[in-house]
Amino acid sequence: MWGKTSLPLVPGNASLSNMNIGSSFNRRKFLTAVPAALAASYASTQANPSIPDPARKTLKNPIVYRFEIGDIEAFSISDGTLRFGSPAVMMYPEDQRPLMKTVLEQEVEPTDYIPCYINVLVLRWGKEVAVIDPGFGPDSRPRFGWLADGLAQIGITPGQVTASFLSHAHIDHIGGLVTGGKPAFPNAAMYVLQTELDFWFGKDPDFSQSHRSPGELPRLIKGNREKFEILKPQTQTVKDGVVLFDGRITISAAPGHTAGHAVFRIESKGQTLLHIADLVHHSILMFHDPNWIIGLDHHPAASVASRKRIFQKESGLKTRLFGFHLPWPGLGHVAQIGTGYRWLPESIRWENT
Repeated sequence: MWGKTSLPLVPGNASLSNMNIGSSFNRRKFLTAVPAALAASYASTQANPSIPDPARKTLKNPIVYRFEIGDIEAFSISDGTLRFGSPAVMMYPEDQRPLMKTVLEQEVEPTDYIPCYINVLVLRWGKEVAVIDPGFGPDSRPRFGWLADGLAQIGITPGQVTASFLSHAHIDHIGGLVTGGKPAFPNAAMYVLQTELDFWFGKDPDFSQSHRSPGELPRLIKGNREKFEILKPQTQTVKDGVVLFDGRITISAAPGHTAGHAVFRIESKGQTLLHIADLVHHSILMFHDPNWIIGLDHHPAASVASRKRIFQKESGLKTRLFGFHLPWPGLGHVAQIGTGYRWLPESIRWENT
């Protein structure tokens, strides 16, 4: 507030007290002195690191977004973010890559990497707490492993989680189910399609159609088998179309990304949310042309078929969707545009907080 003797605060060691400002106040001298004082303050801050520099303070972006699905309290919690390789390396068919670049440039999106968000859906109603695809789990790298902080923000401890759901066994989905060689949620049943479990424990898991590096496959298979063994006492294998928790959650097969990849329909009091898991990995590319695939798909043709089937159905129904890898908080709709589709992100609604 400005008053007769009030002056703006100047950070650091610089001071206005010795500028001889008083009854003989001179506006020109004052306006000259203030920039000089600020410059001195900045120089002092740089020379003395112990003096905090407000301009260098880093603020963490929000990682929790609350919304509702009928009587279900829902949260999108970011477990972090990563960057896949460029579309020119990760996306197929190869002959479509120049067009992919053009589309990204038109949308003012990065062309040198694929931004990949990790959005964990948490549901709470009555005494039930459900977590769907809990991310990487604890990680020493600062870009991952934020779920624990998000759960703490909403007052949920790991022991309070009563159910967990796994869409498929890639590390950014299954990693958060195991901590320190033990189940991360000790009191939670873990639901997964039987076909996903069968794939990983098969004699020779088939990656012949995938573009994944062959060198990483033995470690991937071994790691998943170890995690499933730890989770075995909690595991509830289910079939396509099973309905749980009084109709609130339906698990449906959407194969392709993996053999037993699943999506989850959450319903309550006439409201619906479809968790599409890894049906898409980009908010532009796989919508623009559902035939475009990422090299991580185990069975590309099946992945395309699942994507087309679900996009066609849910765009017609105008279903609210949740994307695990779409820009946080991952809520929106899919709309058909000509022969392709478009992701319509839902605006953040602060009144839900």
